[in-house]
Amino acid sequence: MHADRHGNGAFRRRIGVRNDARLVLAEVEDEMHHFGVAIRHDGTRVTSVEGTAKRWPWSTCPGAMAELAVLVGAPLGGPLSALARRASSEQCTHAFDLACLAVCHATTGRDAVLYDAVVPDWHVPPIQAELRRDGVVVLAWTTDGSRVLDDPAFAGADLRRGFLAWADAHLDRRGALAASVLRRAVWLSGARRVDLEGCDDATESGLAGGVCYTAQPARMVVALRSRGSLRDFGRDPGAPLADWTPSGRSGPG
Repeated sequence: MHADRHGNGAFRRRIGVRNDARLVLAEVEDEMHHFGVAIRHDGTRVTSVEGTAKRWPWSTCPGAMAELAVLVGAPLGGPLSALARRASSEQCTHAFDLACLAVCHATTGRDAVLYDAVVPDWHVPPIQAELRRDGVVVLAWTTDGSRVLDDPAFAGADLRRGFLAWADAHLDRRGALAASVLRRAVWLSGARRVDLEGCDDATESGLAGGVCYTAQPARMVVALRSRGSLRDFGRDPGAPLADWTPSGRSGPG
């Protein structure tokens, strides 16, 4: 089902992260999702993880917040790919990505960071994609969805398989985190072509079975569409997390 919103702008995703003593707060918002996490730690390891679903595409999605507890005990300062190995198909992809990013930011030495990913609407590859960090462009890709075609720094990287391990091995810490954010935005951007509001449940969405918490066979058939949850940020770059400030609203609540 073709979506009317496709073709009038771009897929946009904003992520804000803030360190506050031994607490890291983070939020992610795009047209389909809005999640928050609070990561507490003792300076060495994660001691608790709280996830909050604020806006979600399917009725089952909030149930995945409890699964983030798999990150409790994870060491701080490790590579993003090591955290990602704690994932399972019982996770919400977007909440888990956010939680891993927040854990990594606990040791970056930065009080706050704001990521803005934008992927202009496309029908067939190549795809243009850009990431700003605190308002400054740090990545600009032309990609076919599996490779970055125009940046020699990403030669040999496969965006679909093993990318986080590649990024940890070939990029500095901040670069690996930024690349992980833009890679996910590229992966999600095609969803703007889908008429999600026309779906009754997740089985009609094109979501691949088994890939996440909601897509498990027993849940997918009862994962009802959260109608009215979709936002079109195509022409409004400031709309996602519009009231985010480094010292203001973030994380659960």
